Amino acid sequence: RRSWLMLPWVVLGIVLAIGLLISVLHTSITYYLDKEDHVTLATIILIGGLLYLCLYLYLWAVVFSHYLDVRDEEERGRYRKAPYRR
Repeated sequence: RRSWLMLPWVVLGIVLAIGLLISVLHTSITYYLDKEDHVTLATIILIGGLLYLCLYLYLWAVVFSHYLDVRDEEERGRYRKAPYRR
């Protein structure tokens, strides 16, 4: 189990989350400022996009937590006790 193999996925995940936030905000602001009346569509895009972003960040946090566990296991050695179990 090597943590460095997970590192590109962790970094890519947070970069995609930032891109998703920018995209959702840009799209909803564009619809809000449009001359036609797209207020309901802009609100749906904003709320749906933010809910999707929250779900995405939760799943990213789960993967990041596993990455930290693997990295700690590498540093400590596979069969040594965890520092909190002494």
